Amino acid sequence: MELIDRYVHAVSRQLPRKIREDVEMELRSSLEDALEARSEGATGDALEAHAVALLKEMGSPEKMAASYQPGSQYLIGPELFPTYKLVTRIVLTVYSILVLIGVAMGLRAIATTDVSWFEFVSEGLNTLVTSGVFAFGALTLVFALIQRFGDVKEIHPEPWDPSKLPAVTDEDVIKRGTSLEKIAGGTIFLAILNIFPQWIGMYTTVGGNGRFIPLLGEDFALYLPMINVILAGSVALGILLALQQRWNVLTRAIDVVLGLSTMFLFFRLSTGPSPFDLSPERLVGLDGGDGALETVVDALGPVIDMFGHWPFTLALIGVTVGTAFRVFQLFKTLNVTISIPLKRPKE
Repeated sequence: MELIDRYVHAVSRQLPRKIREDVEMELRSSLEDALEARSEGATGDALEAHAVALLKEMGSPEKMAASYQPGSQYLIGPELFPTYKLVTRIVLTVYSILVLIGVAMGLRAIATTDVSWFEFVSEGLNTLVTSGVFAFGALTLVFALIQRFGDVKEIHPEPWDPSKLPAVTDEDVIKRGTSLEKIAGGTIFLAILNIFPQWIGMYTTVGGNGRFIPLLGEDFALYLPMINVILAGSVALGILLALQQRWNVLTRAIDVVLGLSTMFLFFRLSTGPSPFDLSPERLVGLDGGDGALETVVDALGPVIDMFGHWPFTLALIGVTVGTAFRVFQLFKTLNVTISIPLKRPKE
């Protein structure tokens, strides 16, 4: 029954992987036997009503999951732990983003200034350890104090409703449009960057006349081969996903390689020659020599200098976060792929 499947899924998500499969089998069998005994052949709405009553008696998924991990003493008990885990994930996400920003800025400083690798690594590790221990230690201390002195029963004052259990999801199923986005997006960018690079620019109405200014300069050619390889890989991955309709170890691995390659590309873009050329000399030549654009460039000089590299530094941070998530998904897929056959009972 779907409601029982959703309940078992919600319970198993909160258990260690090594016991999930056994608990799922045991719990589902127990619930189905109990439902059959009390429903006496009921069907439709009557059967669902019996299932709802049974699950209410069993208790919330959090309570049921806690019963499979008994313990007499808790620093953070089962009532608080789901909330603690959620807050920890939020703090970890924010902390990781801040760390990546610091790493990106540090790498750029090493590449563009006289900062030494030893100085960057030593100061970075010291800050990373100190701030990390403080953040998670303080968070754990707050929840431990709530567990010790707070009224934990009031954390979930309303009775839980079995009908609101989340649906069973399969993270390896391809989301609708994912493959199409990779194929169409990669193909479009390949065409623009290789055939119509002059289309990449900005429109301005300086001096009362509308004009389009191409942004890419001669140094863009340094990065084009690697960009082509990454975009072609993205198109190939999109085709594989469209054919298979599921993520597997191969497609996850390709996705990780593309992420790492994109990280390296943006690192080069943020530390090497800028692919953009907004120099006054070039703009005057594009504008026919009337000097209007040169005046604007002189006024916006600091902004234009920042535009040359910092967008790629910010992009590097975003791509790094995305790649870390891809690596995590690959490890999960590897775990499922390897562990399931080993746990099958012998026939």
